[in-house]
Amino acid sequence: MEQLIARARAEEGSSQQAGGGLISAPEAEHIIGALQSFGVDQIGSHAWRAQHGYITQLNLQAHHNAQTHSDEFVKSALVSLDKFSALITDLITFEVWKTNVLPLIQQHIAERVDSMTTFMLLQHEAALANLLEVGLKGPAMLSVPVELAAG
Repeated sequence: MEQLIARARAEEGSSQQAGGGLISAPEAEHIIGALQSFGVDQIGSHAWRAQHGYITQLNLQAHHNAQTHSDEFVKSALVSLDKFSALITDLITFEVWKTNVLPLIQQHIAERVDSMTTFMLLQHEAALANLLEVGLKGPAMLSVPVELAAG
């Protein structure tokens, strides 16, 4: 047991030294440029799962930038590439899926889907909401929801 704990601590330290999953501004801009809306029938697909991973990376980076008071390039790219609407649409679509589809397939997921995929499905809403929260904070962002509602 002590060996497992020591190995986990060593891996944690090396991942923090290697950036701990943080991304650069050009990487964030590339990822944000590729964000898209998915239909209810596409939730859980390969493309959807890939985008979930990108949303998680963007969320981590946005929080890091906010905590360290550094360049908030994730927020800037979301605004300049007009991707808040895609994130909000994704959040609404996921809510529809969670309300209407998940109850129908819940037993199947519990019995036949691996735990990582299940976690990803259930964590997606939180990741989206969290990215939107950190992305919409600040006085410069007060007009974004109004523009989205008007658009």
